Amino acid sequence: MTAISIKQAAQILNQSGNIGFPTETVYGLAARIDMPIALENIFKIKNRPYFDPLIVHVSSLAMAELLVTDMPLEAKILAHNFWPGPLTMILPKNENIISSLITSGSPYVGIRCPDHLLALEIISEINCPLAAPSANPFKATSPTQRQHVENYFGEHFPVLDGGNSEVGIESTIIKINSKEKIIEILRVGQIGEEDIKKHLEDYQVVVKKNDLIAVPGELEEHYRPRIPLIVTETNNLLNEFLLSHKIKIEEISELNLPVNSVLFMRNLYQELHHCSKDINKKWIFINLQKYQSINQDHFYQASLERLFKAASVKLLSK
Repeated sequence: MTAISIKQAAQILNQSGNIGFPTETVYGLAARIDMPIALENIFKIKNRPYFDPLIVHVSSLAMAELLVTDMPLEAKILAHNFWPGPLTMILPKNENIISSLITSGSPYVGIRCPDHLLALEIISEINCPLAAPSANPFKATSPTQRQHVENYFGEHFPVLDGGNSEVGIESTIIKINSKEKIIEILRVGQIGEEDIKKHLEDYQVVVKKNDLIAVPGELEEHYRPRIPLIVTETNNLLNEFLLSHKIKIEEISELNLPVNSVLFMRNLYQELHHCSKDINKKWIFINLQKYQSINQDHFYQASLERLFKAASVKLLSK
C-alpha cells in the first residue's frame, strides 16, 4: 500500500480512526485524544492492557498547557530546551480534556512534543493532540520504520511514512517534584541526567521507579523480537547454552550493532527486526563482550535497559 498523505491521515483521525505515524523515537499508533472509540481501538489493536497508559503528543507548549492543571516553571524550562524532542513529562491532567482511558485512571498524564516534521504537521493539521503508544503488539519490538508497522498490522494499515526514526528508542520520561527540587527519571532514553541538570542546576536528578505512576514500557518483559533473544557476556556461556539445549549454529543469528553508543541505540530495534526476518533462524544472540570499548554513557545504558527486557535468555557472569 502507498503511504498515506497528511490529508488522508487527518481524515482518518477525524473520523475516529487510527494511523501509524513517525516520530524521532519510534513509530506511534495514534488516535485523537477526544475520540473514545479510537482510543479504545489502540488497546484492541495492540492487545494492550488498560493499566498501561498512553503518552499524549502535542505540537507546542501552548497546546500542552491546555491539557494540564499546572505547568510548573521547571516544565516550561525543560520544554523550551528539549521540545520538540524525546522528553515526556508527567504532569497533573486536566480531567475535562484528558480521559482516564489515556492515563489508566491516574490523575497524571505524560506529554511530549515529538521532533519530527510529519508528526508536528499532522497534529497541527487536525488541531488536536494525539494519544500514541508505539505501533506494535504489546511487548513486541518497537517499530522504527513504516515497514515494521505494516509487518505487524498488515500492508493496508494506514501509515504516514517518515523514514527511519532518528533516535531509535522511546523517549525519556520524567516527573518533577518542585517542592523537594527533584527530577525523577521514570524511563531512561536519549535525554539523560546530565542533560536535564544543565538547565536545572539546583535540582537533584535521579533515575527512579515510581510505583505510584505507571509509565509505558516498564514491565520486565518488553520490546521482544519475533524469535527469542539471548544476551550473553562470553562465548563460553553461549556455547554451553547452545549445547545443553541442542541448538545448532545455523539456527542462530547474531545481533550486530555499531560500537558507538548513539548508533548502538539508533540501530537496536532496527537490527532486532532485521534478525527476525529470517524464517530459518530460531534464536538471536548478542555478546556484550564485543562492546566493552563502547562509551558507557546514558545512551548505552538506555539501550541495555531495552535489550535486557527484550531478552528471553540472559547468560551473565555476575
